Amino acid sequence: MRPVGCTGGTAGLDTNGPRERKVVALTFDDGPSEYTPGFLQVLREKGVPGTFFEVGQEMAGREATMRQILAEGNEIGDHTENHVEYPGYEQIAAAAQRIEEYTHFKPCLFRPPGGAVNSSVIATAAGLGMRTINWDVDPRDWSTPGTSSIYNTIVDTTQPGSIILMHDGGGPRGETLEALPQVIDTLRARGYSFETVSQLLGYRLNYKPYG
Repeated sequence: MRPVGCTGGTAGLDTNGPRERKVVALTFDDGPSEYTPGFLQVLREKGVPGTFFEVGQEMAGREATMRQILAEGNEIGDHTENHVEYPGYEQIAAAAQRIEEYTHFKPCLFRPPGGAVNSSVIATAAGLGMRTINWDVDPRDWSTPGTSSIYNTIVDTTQPGSIILMHDGGGPRGETLEALPQVIDTLRARGYSFETVSQLLGYRLNYKPYG
């Protein structure tokens, strides 16, 4: 069986999930990239799902990586075609179309580049069947502040329901990749479990047989 979409989403913006459950979502932006397989390996070894918000222009040539993301129990969301802030319809729709073309999965989630959002962006994403997702934990790993800084910011600011922002693309991501297993181990030791963003928000994935 393969995931093809989800049900339960409605128009709107979320920066976190329910605060009453000690569950968090790990999210990764700006891929797919040459670093993405390494992130998938960590998630696979730790038995943890992630949500990958993908940029359309980065997808060509990495279709197999995108299919692997879904096959291993992770989720893919839309992050625009060209990483444009305050995107219009074409930017959001083009990336969603690529995701569906390459993976047969219709994305349920949209993340605006830079977190830049207004009512028009939310409405455009909703018109394409996607809820807009930002975050409440940001280690600013895009600025390569060092592995320790990334780790400390995440574990110090995570709370129940947190949506944690990281990056698997858009630049050198070795620091984030090095921090990730430590982050997972520490949060687990503190009693947290992990879900995709759709799971965290209570959406249900829909599946079809392969073929």
